[in-house]
Parts: sequence; C-alpha cells; structure tokens
Amino acid sequence: MTILRRVQVGGSVERMTLTIQPLSGTLGAEIFGADLLSGLSNAEFDEIHQAFLDHKVIVLRGQNGLTPDQQKDFARRFGTLNIHPYVKGMDGHPELLEIIKEPDEKTNFGGGWHSDMSFLEEPALGSVLHAIEVPPYGGDTLFADQQAAYDRLSDGLKATLEGMTAIHTASKEYGADGYSAAVRQSMDAKSAPDAPEFEHPVIRTHPQ
Repeated sequence: MTILRRVQVGGSVERMTLTIQPLSGTLGAEIFGADLLSGLSNAEFDEIHQAFLDHKVIVLRGQNGLTPDQQKDFARRFGTLNIHPYVKGMDGHPELLEIIKEPDEKTNFGGGWHSDMSFLEEPALGSVLHAIEVPPYGGDTLFADQQAAYDRLSDGLKATLEGMTAIHTASKEYGADGYSAAVRQSMDAKSAPDAPEFEHPVIRTHPQ
C-alpha cells in the first residue's frame, strides 16, 4: 500500500547551514540538516526556497512523524494553499490529499505526466509531498525538467511557441472515463465532465 499526503501551494535561533546536494545534472537536490518537526528559522527557509528555485525539485529526508499541521505550516511559507475541487481532502485538513493505492487497485492516482492543478484559473506553484508508507521498490514518482527541455529547443521553435496559448481543463481526467475520477475505495473523487476551461501560455515562466 502506498500512502502520500500532498498539499499544493501557490526563529531567532541561528542554526548550522544546511547541506544541499544536487541529484542530477539539471533537476533535483537533497537537503540535509533541515528539521520540519522543530520548525525552520527564516535563514533556513531562505536556503530551502533558493534551492527550490535552483533545482525545481527538493527532497528533505527523515521528516518522520510530520503532522498535517506541520506539513501545511511548511507549505504556507511558499504561498497560499489550494483545496482540490474534485478530490475530497483529509478530514479536518481539506488542503491535504491522502494519495492511497491499495494492493488490489490496478489504477494509481495521477500516474500520467502532468503539471499539478494546471486546470485551475491560477495554477499551483508546486506540491509538498510527504511519504508515509511506500513499497520497497517500484512506483517511483518521476519528474521532468521542462526548463531544460525548453533551453534545448531551436531558436525557431522557441519563436513559434512564443505567445502561443493552450486550453487546460479537468473535464477529461475527471470525466466519466477519467483515471483520476475512477471509483476506488481508497480515495474519494468526483466526476466533473463539465469542468471549466482556462487558457494559459504554452511557455509559462516563474517570476523569480
């Protein structure tokens, strides 16, 4: 069984500097020395935030016992929290999704390549995942560096994409045949065949 909690976002005591170790040539870094259970100083969070900007995916291992409130407190330092419009959140914590896959379930949640919550009028900045119970192998969550992919495009293709927009909607994924709205005992999702459409730039940029 796999259990993840996900929340999406838009001290005066000095502590030792965190250690940031890149995981690959373009994407991802592990951060050592951070303790979300005890709370982060402003200086520590500044380091973590800069690592997020530099590496796009950051991993803070060893946060065992992190409570829902602690997870939300950490996420709020990046921005406001979203509540998923089509999936029921955790009891008492509607901003948190319990992503659960039982052994007998054949379909996982969010298994296709996607950008979280791009179907909203204001897409999410990112997601804060806290792994609680995971299998010993397989089922890895994968990430793709879209900035690196864009940087490798030809100048001509970049010019073609400049100014182009795309329509985003949850109507298919949460429609009658959508994987994310599939009936499963472990998660409570509703069908949304008439979900609204929103137009976003094909080339999205981060202000920082």
